[in-house]
Order: sequence, then structure tokens, then C-alpha cells
Amino acid sequence: MSLDISQAAGTGIDIDVAGKKWKLMPLTVGDLAALQEDIRSRRCSAARLACAGMPTAQVVEILTDIIQAPIDGETMDREMETMAGCQFSLWRSLKKTHTELTLEKVGEMFAMDELFKAILPVLQSISGLSDGDASPPAKPQETP
Repeated sequence: MSLDISQAAGTGIDIDVAGKKWKLMPLTVGDLAALQEDIRSRRCSAARLACAGMPTAQVVEILTDIIQAPIDGETMDREMETMAGCQFSLWRSLKKTHTELTLEKVGEMFAMDELFKAILPVLQSISGLSDGDASPPAKPQETP
């Protein structure tokens, strides 16, 4: 994939996956807010599983702490490099012009190396979330 990031900034960019053209659109403030809510939702789901059998009042307190905890920029950056965060961000970008796409379908569309070496850095760059360095992110991590 060859592109000039400076020309694509803020406008979206076409990518080719398995012979089909897709348009990556920049992430907006609304998309990042939705990512924050997705992070909270995944954390609450994990906490509910971990709290099985605990008294209800204690579970409520734990969930309240998760819901009220701020999610800063550094946390967002780390989350975008997880499989779930990357999939969610990519889905939010693609669904702007491909409304038929589901989150699950996006998870099936891309090979790992293609995603982390080419697509995610481009998405971050056109969204203004990187310093223009289109190098791949650090080693991907799974979220609990």
C-alpha cells in the first residue's frame, strides 16, 4: 500500500482488501467518545465475570468505580492498540461510508499483519491521532 499521508489528512483514504475497495474516514470526537464507552462496557463485563458470587453491594461499588473512572488520552492510545480497540476504531471509520458493515464483519476482514502494519497507522494518521509517523504500533495486546 503506497500513499501520501499529508494529502490524505482529514479527507479519508481508499484501501483495497481482497480486491474490494473500502474508504477509511478520519475518526471524530464522537467516535472517540464511543470508543471510551466501549472500553467502559468491556471493563464492566470483565468485572461482572470476576465478581461472580460477590455481594451485590460490592459489585455495584466496583462497577460504579469503573463507570466513573476517567479514560485519558494515554489509555485511549493503549486501547486502540488492543485487538478489540483496533477493531472498534476501524469499524467506526469504515461504517461512515459503508453503513452495512458490522463490528463482527470488520473483525473478519483483515489479516493481523495488514491491520497493524498498514491500516491502523493510516487510520490514526488521517484522524490526527499520530505525529505523522506511520510506523506500526507497539506489540498488540489483548484487553481483559
